[in-house]
Amino acid sequence: KNLSYKKKKFLLTKIELSFYHTLLHIIPDDYIIMCSVRLIDIIEPAKNDFVAKNKIIQKQIDFLVCTKQ
Repeated sequence: KNLSYKKKKFLLTKIELSFYHTLLHIIPDDYIIMCSVRLIDIIEPAKNDFVAKNKIIQKQIDFLVCTKQ
């Protein structure tokens, strides 16, 4: 099967971009803001639980604020 893709014009919606700029102004410099982070990349089930993993595997959060460390 031949799949084709094209680049999205914008990573964030206008509302998300506005909120991102607000975060930039209020978050201290020793923090970083990441956009559209998959939940599975920052948390995992406590045990090798496929049901718990499947509940979060396709979810994402709009913004993640972390220390720069």
